Amino acid sequence: MIVYYISAHGFGHAARSLEVLRHLPQDVPLLVKTGVPRWFFEQELAGHQWEHVAAEFDCGMVQQDGMRVDVARTMELYRRICRKNQRRFAAEAAWLRESGARVVVSDTASFPLAVAKEAAVPGVALGNFTWHDIYEPVIGENPAYRDVMEILREEYSCATLSLLTQPHLAMSALPHQVSTPVITRAGRSIREELCRELEIDPASRLFLIYVGKQGLDGVDWKRLERMAGVEFLTLHNIAEGVSNLHVLPSARWHHPDITASVEAVIGKPGYGIVGECLGNGTPLIYTSREQFAEYDVLHDALQRWGAGVFLPPERFAALDWAGSLQGLDRLPRRDVFALNGAEFCADRIMQLYRK
Repeated sequence: MIVYYISAHGFGHAARSLEVLRHLPQDVPLLVKTGVPRWFFEQELAGHQWEHVAAEFDCGMVQQDGMRVDVARTMELYRRICRKNQRRFAAEAAWLRESGARVVVSDTASFPLAVAKEAAVPGVALGNFTWHDIYEPVIGENPAYRDVMEILREEYSCATLSLLTQPHLAMSALPHQVSTPVITRAGRSIREELCRELEIDPASRLFLIYVGKQGLDGVDWKRLERMAGVEFLTLHNIAEGVSNLHVLPSARWHHPDITASVEAVIGKPGYGIVGECLGNGTPLIYTSREQFAEYDVLHDALQRWGAGVFLPPERFAALDWAGSLQGLDRLPRRDVFALNGAEFCADRIMQLYRK
């Protein structure tokens, strides 16, 4: 059995992990431990032998809204999780030994790697950053949080193999590093279905707003109505009473299909959506993310690709988007990244599984 631990900080980790899980052989038993709900995996893991266990071992960043983070609350929450992890360490290691687990994969919590080492099971770290990378820049040399950083570094050092998915940070806490291609999810255009379902004029231009369930504070979303002939889709109810903003039920529509159906995605750059845009050739109109360590590598990747359109934060928050929505079909899309990261990672995991 392969036990796959997935961070529930947003759905980006789950989207990336799901693509790797999908490329593992269907006769290999899988157990997914995560706070992400079961429905997220069901459709794409049909045919696999898999189970879902609700569990969380990290917290990511506590966010004020879709772009900003609360450092003090993040550190306090993670410290509480660390105490809980310490109490369940022995039981989790015993369960791994007794379950017949042959490989543990973690995206991106550190605790499962330490548990895997204790249980003498190979532990694979997979991702484009670690929480050590994310927390270190925002806490600096604050001595109040050094205990958290020491725990993270020690636990990440337990990895048997570290699969660093492009574009990634240096991830100095991880040993045995292998850089992988981009993990992306390709979709199919469902534009006609969306227009019919939402009663949208098929001649309209469609854009997906991707700012997370927290939305953005202080944004006057009614300004979207000033853009004639443009319809906006979102997976979260970020505003009420905006005539050209449509909320899609997330459990019904396959996210890569939505990305493949719009003229561009507008929102925050995270690994999952950047990979989807790369894989579907869909431009991403985005702004900078305060206190997110991975932003710089994602920004660089989007600019090298050519179809990433940067907007300064003040223009983004003011919904000064109209100019950026023009000429998207003329943007270059350079082949600067290999996109077979899921297959690559699945193959390396199976090499450990078969030993």
